[in-house]
Amino acid sequence: MEIEYTLDKNDMLQAKLYWASKNKKLKKTRIKIWLLNTFSMFCLAFVFYVSYKQLHSDYFLSAKYFCLIAGCVSLFFYPLYQRYFYKKFYIKQTLGKDKNYGNPVPASLSFTNETFIIKSKTEEIKTPYSSIKSITETKDYFFIKVRSCLN
Repeated sequence: MEIEYTLDKNDMLQAKLYWASKNKKLKKTRIKIWLLNTFSMFCLAFVFYVSYKQLHSDYFLSAKYFCLIAGCVSLFFYPLYQRYFYKKFYIKQTLGKDKNYGNPVPASLSFTNETFIIKSKTEEIKTPYSSIKSITETKDYFFIKVRSCLN
């Protein structure tokens, strides 16, 4: 059985976004940054609150409210900003500096008794079925995770 398909920039972008969403280290880093950002705003608001109680300056009162609002905005909207940021980052990475990178690439996928073969103009990859770690299906794509030689 042989399947012919074409990979374009959007396919490459979706693959990078999918694997980034499954990366545990990247998830932990994103959560740490989000919580650190929110926590620092609330800490600053507390510092300005204490300063206002001691000095009774309107500057500290307005700074306290600004930090409280910024902390709440960070708490609820920073994850949305992170998604936008990472998508923009991977779009730049997918386009790359090479003008030909990301252009549509015709390829084919063939299945034999022991292996599946991916062919394109520049390469041919033969992978035995035993090296497949997992196959994940999303709405539009199938992602095949292969065991590396280092494991």
